[in-house]
Amino acid sequence: SSILRLINYFEPLAFVLRRVDGDVPAMGYLYGDLENAKKEIAVRFDGNAKKYGFIWDIIDERWNDKLKTPLHKAGYYLNPLFYYENKAELEEEVFVATVVQCAGRVYHDNDKLQDMIVAQLNMYTNGTDSFGSAMAIRQRKSTTIIPANWWAAHGTDAKELRKMAIKILNLTCSSSACERNWSAFERVHTKKRTRLTQKRLNSLVYVMFNKRLQWKYAQRKRDPLARKFVDDEPPNEWIEGEVSVEGQQQENITEEQDGQGENASDYDVEQDELAQAGVNEKKRALSKGSSSKSKRARTMEAEEESSDCEEEDDTAMQSMDDSSSDDGENEDNFLDDD
Repeated sequence: SSILRLINYFEPLAFVLRRVDGDVPAMGYLYGDLENAKKEIAVRFDGNAKKYGFIWDIIDERWNDKLKTPLHKAGYYLNPLFYYENKAELEEEVFVATVVQCAGRVYHDNDKLQDMIVAQLNMYTNGTDSFGSAMAIRQRKSTTIIPANWWAAHGTDAKELRKMAIKILNLTCSSSACERNWSAFERVHTKKRTRLTQKRLNSLVYVMFNKRLQWKYAQRKRDPLARKFVDDEPPNEWIEGEVSVEGQQQENITEEQDGQGENASDYDVEQDELAQAGVNEKKRALSKGSSSKSKRARTMEAEEESSDCEEEDDTAMQSMDDSSSDDGENEDNFLDDD
């Protein structure tokens, strides 16, 4: 029960934090989202102020200190998603005064523009002229059209007020987007890579940051608090609750298939090892055959060389015998002459 209570406290606030930390300008949403978060917390505790009162006090303390500025109130007033649903609340003088105050700050040196903006507020509050078209009324509650784009499309009859509203609604409430860009810059411009030209550096940061935005856009429909499951992963009762009988049977079948797959893989490994052993045996046999052949070839060469030497010796002896016989004949002839 304590964990559930904590979830009921912080889940509505987590939605506000995701909104502020996103890349969409949140100036027109922060005030209204905090109001809705407080109402959601009260609904979850059945309106029992004893259970949620101290959380409201913590929210109001931070909210009144830093988040109830004229810009936040003017963004809340100029957001059609909140204004036309809470028109009775927003007709209070404090919200209209913040819009007038912003007009005086933005056009502090142009009294004519200030008067025109104040006069054009009636068209917005009454929903007349371009603000009262069927498309403008239908797109007030659209979650895909940001307030600044709504003003750009349907505020054509109040050009001065539209220009100021777009400026206010395009403001961010945190520097998270800038810090993400700085982190991308730091990944590109490192100590080992400091000789990049400014043009190439900007191009690399542009590609890296937009690639990350593309990935975030692809993940936009996924709950960031939900775990990513692998398609082949069996259900887990610790996360999904109690597993049904069919789920358990399917898990058992999957385990049996995995066991068969492991046995088949072991058999394949054994077959591969036997095949490799046969290949190695053939290689050794071939190497032995080649070595015996080389030995026989060397033996035959040695025998041929020895036979050649013997023939040469026989030839030399024959020539020596012939020469000695010739010398004996010559000597006999010489003696006969004497």
